[in-house]
Amino acid sequence: MKQKSKAPALAHGIEVLMYLSLHNQSSLEKIAQALDLPKSSLLRYMDTLVEYDLVQRSSVDKSYSLTGHFPTADDHVFKSQLHEVMSYLCTKTQCTTEWYELDQGKIVLKHQLSFSGHEIKITAAEGFVREFGPELEAVNRIFISHDLDKLPGTAHWSYSENHEHQSISLAKAKEQLAEPLPSYKDDYPNSNGIRRMAKAVYKDNQLLGVLALAQITFLPQVDTWENIFEQLKTEQLGD
Repeated sequence: MKQKSKAPALAHGIEVLMYLSLHNQSSLEKIAQALDLPKSSLLRYMDTLVEYDLVQRSSVDKSYSLTGHFPTADDHVFKSQLHEVMSYLCTKTQCTTEWYELDQGKIVLKHQLSFSGHEIKITAAEGFVREFGPELEAVNRIFISHDLDKLPGTAHWSYSENHEHQSISLAKAKEQLAEPLPSYKDDYPNSNGIRRMAKAVYKDNQLLGVLALAQITFLPQVDTWENIFEQLKTEQLGD
């Protein structure tokens, strides 16, 4: 008979970590069944493990897996800095601030802050998966420029004036993305009236994620797009 732990929540958390070490990328249902835990209780444990960066939850298929590293004080400092920078930029520019990371090889919107003064919100929400093509825009350009193998082997396009598609040959796209881009801005909005600018963020000289600003172009603006881009580029985050 299994001995009752004096700290059951801690014991269940350790059991989850042990289970995921053998069965990575498992659903909440599978973990609950394997450990004989109520899903409501397990969800609280999982949320805590995710908060402390021991476990990650995929935005693609909602499965859980180990992060592969033990969180340090630096990790928590970065999360705090990220939230602070996103809040500042959102208020200062009145743009929606977004944080993207690679999740199972896909570009996933992990965090988002919308300007409270706008009744109209951007439809892309946390968990949104941004494609590597054929549309080339600020966010995916930065990710692709750091790993050119991600570029689909087809012709591409970007938005030009009047929401029209401007064709980009595969050869031209490879030329544009041959070197890692530290930042990039879209000059023209997409068909929803949204345009983005983005900045690469590094940790230990490796791309950690992409910080982006999304502007609803048909709303009143507090500054020029060029000035906002300069503001984004000067923000200190990561290395």
